[in-house]
Amino acid sequence: MFNRVIALKNKTYPEGTINVSGKNSWKAFFRWEKVLVDENLSCMEKTFHHPSSYLDFLSKVANGALLYYDIEYGQWGYEVFSLSKFPIKQRYWTENLVLPNTTPLLAFCELYGENTVLMLDTSEKVQRVVEASCFYGPSDWIKVADSLDEWLDLLILNNGAKYWESTLE
Repeated sequence: MFNRVIALKNKTYPEGTINVSGKNSWKAFFRWEKVLVDENLSCMEKTFHHPSSYLDFLSKVANGALLYYDIEYGQWGYEVFSLSKFPIKQRYWTENLVLPNTTPLLAFCELYGENTVLMLDTSEKVQRVVEASCFYGPSDWIKVADSLDEWLDLLILNNGAKYWESTLE
């Protein structure tokens, strides 16, 4: 689990850039926080009902990360929330998306330059990832991946592009 993102982290830790080639070449910036230590993880497990995949990311990859950030214009990138940001961001997105406090959707990643957030749907055993927006209701939110690990793999394979938008028609 998380092999591809760990390999990317190893190339860019603690901060670094890679040149993304393709139709439009650009320089992507990455920042990786240190992994979550056991005592913080235990506290988090008691406080929130987080999916194990998110906890695994925080403890095995990074306790928060900035992925594929566009350093030239600052209008693109993904911020995976750290332990300290999670409750603040969860409250913010729950209010802005007009979700009940008991929602099974957990905000874990904001998209720069967009008014959207990636959420883990914890209503099922395997938590799918959806892109949520204030502009649309939950029935119109887009499924991004079947799991957090799949989202990260596909994001890396697509050089940080929102691959899920190219499949919409």
